[in-house]
Amino acid sequence: LHPQAIAAVHGRRSLTYGELNERANHLAHYLLGQGVRPDEHVAILLPRSLELLISQLAIGKCAATYVPLDVNAPAERQHYMLDDSQAKCVLTQSAMSIATSVPRIDLDQLHLDDQPAHDPGLPQGADTAAYVMYTSGSTGAPKGVRVGHRGIVRLVLNNGYAEFNEQDSIAFASNPAFDASTMEVWGALLNGGQLFVIEHTTLIDPAR
Repeated sequence: LHPQAIAAVHGRRSLTYGELNERANHLAHYLLGQGVRPDEHVAILLPRSLELLISQLAIGKCAATYVPLDVNAPAERQHYMLDDSQAKCVLTQSAMSIATSVPRIDLDQLHLDDQPAHDPGLPQGADTAAYVMYTSGSTGAPKGVRVGHRGIVRLVLNNGYAEFNEQDSIAFASNPAFDASTMEVWGALLNGGQLFVIEHTTLIDPAR
């Protein structure tokens, strides 16, 4: 991966791989300072955005596990997932409303430039859980499925059916709380490609 290459684009904003890594390191050190520890779960309640990508990377750098929540899901479902996953905290924005006793961290209120820019360097293995994705479950109740780093790597690197490389531009159009987003996000970022964050309004407007 080339630090100066564009990693992600959202509207008129973009981040190089170097910038994405540095911002994720800033947030990771902040989260560690807030008491996040390896193997703990950290929820994310954010729409598709650069901040979402930074959050996923930062949680991974803490050797913790991210739990993506659907911003459009009913409050009861969000609350259930937060409770069931035993989330340490939830990363969100001040405009988001969520009724929970889980500590919330409003990313748009943070000033992280004074946080260290280096990688925390916490040890973790291929089977360490990268994220927990909630499915509908056979009974209709949401069921959390833990996916390790090995699972992500197998999905997007040398998988035998979809070849990604640094020339690729990949649309991030799936709901972050659905597993299709895993291939979109990591298919781009683990192969040096460009990830384009697609607004919801663009998805529902054929003219765009």
